[in-house]
Amino acid sequence: MVFVTKAARKDIEQECLRNNSETGGILVGPAGSDIITGFIPSSQAAHRSFAAYEQTQEDVDHLNRELRICQAEGEEFQGYAHWHPNQMNQLSSVDLLTAETVLRAPSYNLHGRLLMLVVTDRRGCWHSGKREFTFYFYEVIEPMTGPLVCQLAEYEEIDDDDPRIQEEKAKALDGQRWMKHVDKGDGSGSKWGFLWTESGQKVLAHELKELRGAGHDAELAIVDNAACVMIQLPEDRMMAVFLAGEYPMAPPRFFLLKANGSQTEVIFSKFRRWSSLFSIKELMDDLKARKPRIWQGG
Repeated sequence: MVFVTKAARKDIEQECLRNNSETGGILVGPAGSDIITGFIPSSQAAHRSFAAYEQTQEDVDHLNRELRICQAEGEEFQGYAHWHPNQMNQLSSVDLLTAETVLRAPSYNLHGRLLMLVVTDRRGCWHSGKREFTFYFYEVIEPMTGPLVCQLAEYEEIDDDDPRIQEEKAKALDGQRWMKHVDKGDGSGSKWGFLWTESGQKVLAHELKELRGAGHDAELAIVDNAACVMIQLPEDRMMAVFLAGEYPMAPPRFFLLKANGSQTEVIFSKFRRWSSLFSIKELMDDLKARKPRIWQGG
């Protein structure tokens, strides 16, 4: 079951009304939930025609900037939405090809499920002086074997102040309470990210120090506006890096790097699926489980 707020539905319908051609954008909602609380429409840089809608790199950059703002409020990428002005209520062959590409690209890390919304209207049909739109939510699922499965999902419209929204947002924000959202101020958008709060610095520094035992100091550093914790080891230097999601190609992720002379080697990485939470404890447990291999560089 997918839940859609009245405000999100209104925003999607307004984008459809603004265009006589196919158009769309991305759905956002509390991380880890099936609630859609917002819609980020594509910019004017997207390619639109009566029978096609395509996101350009410039448009993706725009969606990324807007997504950063949502992430600071505990919301994440939930799926795609687009309008079929030809009244077709199913995913087109191009839509399915896009879904297949996304689901089978490891960098998306969607774990086999992609939500896609198709919006249609009943041409010439008005209700209470307003144009009528119909929503069709499709779950595109990649099974372990065989072709993709596309199934229609039930959805329910909910109030904007539904208590479940705040509950889910609180969970998401609790998962990133040790970070704060910042803008580097150069207007590039690509420099936006999450930096550590003071309490977060202490928490992660403590956790990382435990991996090597007492007596090894950890210092905080910012590399390309990403939050990093540097720990000095006897013969090398380790760096833990958390990066916010880069729509559409990479969900939020964590790396553990080791400086080896002039080279930097990734010795551990963990991608977080879209619409789920990072857990410091989970990350640390993963690191501790790999401790001997990590410290030996294997």
